[in-house]
Amino acid sequence: MMAPAQDQLRATPSQLQTSNPPAPTAATQPATEKKIVAYTLPPDLYKKAHDRSRIHFRLALIGFVYGLVVLWVALARIIHEFEDKRSLLCYKHVV
Repeated sequence: MMAPAQDQLRATPSQLQTSNPPAPTAATQPATEKKIVAYTLPPDLYKKAHDRSRIHFRLALIGFVYGLVVLWVALARIIHEFEDKRSLLCYKHVV
């Protein structure tokens, strides 16, 4: 007895052909085909996305300026501490 897979291997091309699907009719095809050239958001979502983008940009600028101020203050404190220590060391060497 032969397995079904072996029967298919020995089958002729005419036996393997299945019935062709029916040709599409006018009812199955869309009446108007729109060609998509660009993706756009609806106006309300576009406004929301634009506002969020502006907020993100402003926060990035504020964060950058804040970082510079913090760095400046930290460096000023460090420099002030070294100046104090240097003046003490120099004073001891002079006297």
